[in-house]
Amino acid sequence: MNSRYKYLLFSFLFVLLLTGCGPKPEEVALQLAEAVNEGDVDQALALFAGDAVVTSVSPEPFRGKEQIQGWLEGMIADDFELEAEIAEVSGNKVVEQDTMTMDSMSFFGIEPLTGTSEIVVEDGKIHAINFSWSEETLADLQAAPFVAREDLIGTWYVGSFMELRENGTCRVADKQADLKEPVGKAHPGSHEEWTYDGMVMTMQVTEPGVGEGYSCTPDEVGVYLVRWGGDDRDKLKFEVIDDPCGARMGGMMWGLWKPVTPEM
Repeated sequence: MNSRYKYLLFSFLFVLLLTGCGPKPEEVALQLAEAVNEGDVDQALALFAGDAVVTSVSPEPFRGKEQIQGWLEGMIADDFELEAEIAEVSGNKVVEQDTMTMDSMSFFGIEPLTGTSEIVVEDGKIHAINFSWSEETLADLQAAPFVAREDLIGTWYVGSFMELRENGTCRVADKQADLKEPVGKAHPGSHEEWTYDGMVMTMQVTEPGVGEGYSCTPDEVGVYLVRWGGDDRDKLKFEVIDDPCGARMGGMMWGLWKPVTPEM
């Protein structure tokens, strides 16, 4: 065998050896599931190429490592657990059947959730993930009584009046007219701050309440699951997750919040 053919044969074997040493696409996909389940953002992020794109359930894809890091951190913060089963491998493309749970959905009794991930792996790095829900999970999600944040803004009544404002502040009072007045003996009630994330509302008094029934103190934080009251889309139901303030908790638990109309 002359030197030219020896060189070509050696080059071919060297390339073949390098190709065989890298992780298989399905191995990379399973490594991602393992890293997410362990809550290891750095390990998970290291599996992605710099220009990777993740198309998930969000309105816009996550592009590049910075956005993908935020996506991973959000899942892990939601106590996300994933069981991944490789359904098909074709070249550098992996089809994975996913079964998962997450706190924000478990609150609604929606578990497990199922879907399919199509994962493209090149040179041991993930370049693309395209995730879609299963028909069964999509039906469960569509039937769930989710409430958008903008639907909460306004004034509600259940024995007392609560005005939820766009800027995250809240005024509570016995009389609707008092909502526009500062808290004091002439205008009893309380000021609170509210946030809404993943269908969970958090409310915290910003100063001690004034008047009978306003006994919550600034260190008492209420956490509630918010949903529409049954099929009645103009009423809200608050399910208490945690609240040490008995006065506020009772109002949240024992009645539906009705939208305030001018005659009230």
